[in-house]
Amino acid sequence: MTCQWSREFYDTGWNKTCFNNPCDVPASAINFEATSTGDNIDRLVAVAVDGAELLRFITPFGGQISGELKLPQELWNATRGKEVCVLFTTFAAGGGGWKLTVSYMPASPSTPLPGVVKHPLWFVEWITSQNKSLKGHVGAYVDGFVLNMTGHRWEEGGGVNRTFVLKVDGKEVWRQTFPNWRWRPGQGVVQPVYVSYKGYAGDVELTCENCGDIWVVSGWAYSLTSSTSLTSPHLLALIGAVSAFTSAYISTR
Repeated sequence: MTCQWSREFYDTGWNKTCFNNPCDVPASAINFEATSTGDNIDRLVAVAVDGAELLRFITPFGGQISGELKLPQELWNATRGKEVCVLFTTFAAGGGGWKLTVSYMPASPSTPLPGVVKHPLWFVEWITSQNKSLKGHVGAYVDGFVLNMTGHRWEEGGGVNRTFVLKVDGKEVWRQTFPNWRWRPGQGVVQPVYVSYKGYAGDVELTCENCGDIWVVSGWAYSLTSSTSLTSPHLLALIGAVSAFTSAYISTR
């Protein structure tokens, strides 16, 4: 059965609104719908569970937007947790607010899932021309990282061809240049970046080599814990074969 929650946001600024997780269930996808209640400005929205961002999108200039983020199978349990925090950058100067409805699409009850231990590093922190790096510490064996970032200022030059680098204990483990603008009003999900990394992670650093003000960044690591039902080599191979990048179906209206 689908689990759903709904909240209204008005003059929340850059503050994070946090509340008890009403949907402590595994999900294969997250559906969302945001409807303007008078605000006609494009707004950044990020949704995290226990400090680990799962969903990000930018609203259109008023009106309504809906979409879906499909989660990799190994992260279906990541929607479970005690607390949901939402950044929804509404301001009174915009003339109104937004209503956000989020639905967790249920994972198949017949599919054996690994447990997920989330290691939050950053939730909507800034990378700027003066502070180009974010640092954090995990201190555990991990199976991967989930990153997301968006830039929105004239200094970005359109936010094109920005190069991000992830280092674990001083070693570069991921580098990507984004040829496209990741601030896309009304275009739906800003696709997370799934970085496969299996090993001990101590100190973690994310750097943008050529960013200006302001890039809003989130990142977390995860560790998978197998149940007895996951001892089959076939099942383990199936989970390991999950694509690192899952395309999202987006619809706007």
